[in-house]
Amino acid sequence: MSSYARVVILSALVACHHPPTPRERALALLPAEATIVAAADGPALASWRRAVDEARPYVPPTFGCVIDAALASDAIAVAQREAGTTIVIITRAPVTGCATLARITSETYVATIGDATIEHGLGPSWSRARPYLERAPIALAADLLHRHWLAEADAKSVVVTIDAADAALVEPVLKLALARMPKLAITRTGTQIVVRARDLSTEDVATMTGNLMTQIDRPSAPAVAPFTCPSPGGVIASCTGGTHLVVGSLGDALTQLTDPAKEPVISGGEVIGLRLTADALVLRRGDVILGIDAHRVTSPSQLAAVIGTAKHQATVAVRRGSSEVVVDLREP
Repeated sequence: MSSYARVVILSALVACHHPPTPRERALALLPAEATIVAAADGPALASWRRAVDEARPYVPPTFGCVIDAALASDAIAVAQREAGTTIVIITRAPVTGCATLARITSETYVATIGDATIEHGLGPSWSRARPYLERAPIALAADLLHRHWLAEADAKSVVVTIDAADAALVEPVLKLALARMPKLAITRTGTQIVVRARDLSTEDVATMTGNLMTQIDRPSAPAVAPFTCPSPGGVIASCTGGTHLVVGSLGDALTQLTDPAKEPVISGGEVIGLRLTADALVLRRGDVILGIDAHRVTSPSQLAAVIGTAKHQATVAVRRGSSEVVVDLREP
């Protein structure tokens, strides 16, 4: 064992009044500053084996043995930051034939991606998430700019909490993205969104993971043209950032915005939205309208029906290139 690793682990031991759990020992080696942190008990992770298998194709081939070691471990902790990724595995099971894992104590193994290293544990910015990271069977926390994610899961349930200043815009996008997962319930209170899933089967979890990895691993695409504001006039009273419009009449604005949306867009064997055949207000020819106020639209008649129910404010989910954006329209 290196002297550095010994100092790090002894520091963690002194800080605790009880013998540290395998999970705490793993967390104690993560870098202090990270953007995404995940932790799990080995047996809990093993109960998600089908889901883990769905994620394998998105992991470098040399990390296959790291996944196998994690599934047989006592605990695992992962931290992602700009410099790279640190993976710490605590296991009493023998680990052989895995050059990607470095053994630093008799039961501690580390793998890194990029310039990541082991350090002295998470910093104070993770104090709120730490109880979940230490105790939930499976936990994930993320600090992504102005959005903070906290997720906990066991073999049959998942709860995700999102604190976001733009929660009113995030909510309809989430509802559209998760519309095909009926066991998920989404609620919002102020700036907090909660996603709950209960009574999940092994297949449910695997399907959810596969869908999530597909979204995360979308291939990079050329830069997408930004949304720009037209000059005020007509139905538009004012515009900010190209996606926030104050309009004289919500019904007229929605009608103008969506009138060119005539071409069905098919993905995975089903219609996911309507493509515009001409420019309209802040939208451009080729943009795809996915839904309005979390209602997916798949035909012009359905689009007209949804517009008919709008009152004084509406959010329109739009795909431009590989990006999905919400256009917010409201009356003064």
